[in-house]
Amino acid sequence: MTAPRAGDSPGPSASAEAAAEETGPASGSINPSQRFGSVLGLAVLVAVAATRTESATAAAQTDGFRAALLLGGAFAAVATSISVRLRLPMPTPAPPRRGRVAEPR
Repeated sequence: MTAPRAGDSPGPSASAEAAAEETGPASGSINPSQRFGSVLGLAVLVAVAATRTESATAAAQTDGFRAALLLGGAFAAVATSISVRLRLPMPTPAPPRRGRVAEPR
């Protein structure tokens, strides 16, 4: 058993709503999409830091890192506010199963 990573979701799996024959592709598409999203986000933050860094001095590098971290924080705040506002649909209750349990005598 492995420890959960920072990006792992504790909620329902991606294949929860998929049909039985589609669970493999549904669950297999989550990991690459998370990896691609993190690489794309890192590329944007590195580009912002490099753009804001005007020289090789420590003060200039700090300004670039500050701009990148503020942008990352803004992205995180927007993502948090969007996820708080989203509501998952309530699951429909399963119909009662008849004839599964023996009737008391």
